[in-house]
Amino acid sequence: MTESGPLRVGVYNRFWATAGGGEKFAGGIAQALASRHEVTLIGHGHVDLVELADRLQLDLAGIGWRAVEVSPTAVEAASADFDLFINVSYGSVLANRARYGIYVVHFPTIGAPPPHGLRRFMLRLAGRLAKLTSADLEPARWVGGVYAPEPLGPVTHRWTDGEGVLRLVTASAAERTKPKRMSTPQRLSPECRASRLLGNSPTGTVKVTVVLARLADRDEPPVTLQAHDEAGRILARGSITPRRHRWSCPVTRLRMRAPVGVETAAGADTSAGRLRLRSVTHVPVGPTSDERLLGVSVVAVLVGPWYQRALQLFHQPLSAAAADLRFLARYDSVVANSAFTARWVQRLWGTA
Repeated sequence: MTESGPLRVGVYNRFWATAGGGEKFAGGIAQALASRHEVTLIGHGHVDLVELADRLQLDLAGIGWRAVEVSPTAVEAASADFDLFINVSYGSVLANRARYGIYVVHFPTIGAPPPHGLRRFMLRLAGRLAKLTSADLEPARWVGGVYAPEPLGPVTHRWTDGEGVLRLVTASAAERTKPKRMSTPQRLSPECRASRLLGNSPTGTVKVTVVLARLADRDEPPVTLQAHDEAGRILARGSITPRRHRWSCPVTRLRMRAPVGVETAAGADTSAGRLRLRSVTHVPVGPTSDERLLGVSVVAVLVGPWYQRALQLFHQPLSAAAADLRFLARYDSVVANSAFTARWVQRLWGTA
């Protein structure tokens, strides 16, 4: 950073109200910067800064407070209002939208453990069939507005925050961004792989099916949602009704045709092929500490011809969620809170 004057600095932590060790570390950063910069703590709900300073044994005088909704979209939008955004929240996967960004690691997340037993066998079978048909098992990439994967019985799912954003890429784009050794049946040209995904469509669109879990209680109203392209055009409308009986189907589907994007060789992210899932939101009620703003539960996003979507439906709900570190590209620096953490960051993430 080359700025010489005071910066507008936002220090984010999801758990300010707990006033634990991570919050003391985050507050110490804010205190150190407050003498030269305009510092604001970013968090959720109401927090009394006088009481927080007393509990953390820090001087937070002159530091502001900004409350945002407990959702990735809200926090990322708030970060854009600062010159420097410092993310000091444990396990956060939020992208930085400020001019500068620093990500502080308390301990690196490693994702779900690798699958084993019948689950591993089924995933290997799907992988082999995908090679024979040149299918991309995960052609949809989450860009924003989504939480980390969670277990849902034998499968995994992801909650949106009411504004989930996906990017649909061709199989050839996935091949360029994640090269791997291929057997002879898989050695197809990028043009051939793209044509297999697009099928016979003359408009550059693909068939897309979003598989959604029906998790609402029986007496709750249906959850409405819409799918938009990047220009705001509505591609599909739907609703998720609660399950009335135990034997009711646990999922529903939202079908549409959507434009597909192609990544560059450098992996540049453009707006082409973006799909936005907009829905009503809710905050969990009952005996739970979950205060997140939740939209819809996505089990799988299926893209392409019928045989590719069948393999994707077989693979995506069962695949273990590995740590996705692409959000770190939005930060200028990744800083560990100790030498011990720094060694584990190097070991698990491969970065200093």
